[in-house]
Amino acid sequence: MANTDRYTQHVDSIQPTPDEVSAFRNLDIAFLEKDASWPPLLLNYIYRWMHRHNLYHVGTSRVGIFSALIDSIVRRTSLPPTEPYKSALASKCSALIRESTLQWKSDCLLIRRGYGFSKHTLLKTAWAAQEESFQQAESTLFRSLPQFEHCGMNVIVAAAGGEEKRGADVPLCRSTKKQRTD
Repeated sequence: MANTDRYTQHVDSIQPTPDEVSAFRNLDIAFLEKDASWPPLLLNYIYRWMHRHNLYHVGTSRVGIFSALIDSIVRRTSLPPTEPYKSALASKCSALIRESTLQWKSDCLLIRRGYGFSKHTLLKTAWAAQEESFQQAESTLFRSLPQFEHCGMNVIVAAAGGEEKRGADVPLCRSTKKQRTD
């Protein structure tokens, strides 16, 4: 039982909170400096993204999901959507993903599969039990952001969870992201 608790505690520790929206809106760009610490609520959002998309490494096969993470953070925060800021965020996120993956591997939350990592079976079970409620909470919380205020629930959930989750061909609200054609 104690073994299962570790996985459940990890998932519970990254659940969305009502404070996320204001924390994202008031994010100070100083956190992008190399040695600056991550705001805890932004960490939780990134960790949820990592688990939702199995983003445990940043490489050519994962570049689309990684880019979507960066775009998602920029959309939810007050960060200017310029290349220097996006590049700094991408660099910092890449390092975080690498460090977190190694730590979670050490904590037995992830297991090595071939050249990559995947969730341990018990983490996969704990994540599956919470994922839908996390998406619903995120959609409710982020509905108050100006770029999502006119969108329906399906669009907000898609923005929080990735386009492949919603299974639609229409672009997200006010998204400037180019749609894939393959």
